[in-house]
Amino acid sequence: MSEIITSIVSFIAFLIHSITGFGGNIMVFPVLTYLYGSSTARICLNLIAWISSISITIDCHKDINVKEYIRIIIWMALGLGIGYLLIPYMKSESIIMTIYGFIIILIALQRMLLKDSIVFNKPSLIIILILAGVIQALFVSGGAFLVIYCTQALTDKKEFRATFTAVWLSIYTSTFFIQLLGRGYEKEHIKIALFGAIPVIFASVIGSRITRKINQQFFMRIVYIFILIVGISLVASNVMH
Repeated sequence: MSEIITSIVSFIAFLIHSITGFGGNIMVFPVLTYLYGSSTARICLNLIAWISSISITIDCHKDINVKEYIRIIIWMALGLGIGYLLIPYMKSESIIMTIYGFIIILIALQRMLLKDSIVFNKPSLIIILILAGVIQALFVSGGAFLVIYCTQALTDKKEFRATFTAVWLSIYTSTFFIQLLGRGYEKEHIKIALFGAIPVIFASVIGSRITRKINQQFFMRIVYIFILIVGISLVASNVMH
């Protein structure tokens, strides 16, 4: 039953992820944590999301904004390093994720309801990228902070989706090799990841076709609605935990 739930949740979450370029892992992580524990969830979700990023990047690699891609990778790498150092000291994951969820909700509502959205200066954007790396290392869920950066730095939907996905592909690839050269992968990890990854491939293909048919304004509305849903799901899942 756990494997079936993994497949269904992965398909739904990464279908939306393939349209917007983000968010699938944030929605799947609480479910996998409930089913298998946070350690196994972190390992398996990285494999599932890695497959999704490969599929999407193949489809839209020509639209990558290389300059922004390099900038994002540099600052997020710093955040990832900080996050990995903090993992052994994590005592209250639910509290941090609840706060993270509330921040996401506020940002999404502000973007959706106010005509004049907050414009972050360069130092603030750098801090946001570092925080995205930290949250990604701790919870495999840094996408929402990266969205905040990309909605300001990448205004074209093609560049947004392609650059966003390329960043995740790089992060998931590096994490894959870190885990492989470290503790390695157990058979159970591969089994769980396969139940999630196979539906994700189909979700990526379907999502790519949908993206081509929607305009820029509607695309950004989907992005903000998805951010809101992600924030609400984070708060709800951690409050009930």
